[in-house]
Amino acid sequence: MTFVLRADSIGKACSGRRILTAATLHANAAEHGFLVGRNGCGTSTLLRVAAGVLAADNGVVTFKGTASARPRWDALS
Repeated sequence: MTFVLRADSIGKACSGRRILTAATLHANAAEHGFLVGRNGCGTSTLLRVAAGVLAADNGVVTFKGTASARPRWDALS
């Protein structure tokens, strides 16, 4: 299956604390989905990395077939 948005093996640390180690997110156009997790487990961080607000320490975000370590907001259209 081809996904519109993929965030693969995303890792992120803040102030020396590992927030994400190998998170993955796949999304299709015109579909509703859920990202569920406990408070403080990195769900918002994963969404911010996928949207290009934060740069990941490792991993890659692919949007419409174009891979980027940190996508730009204007490219997500």
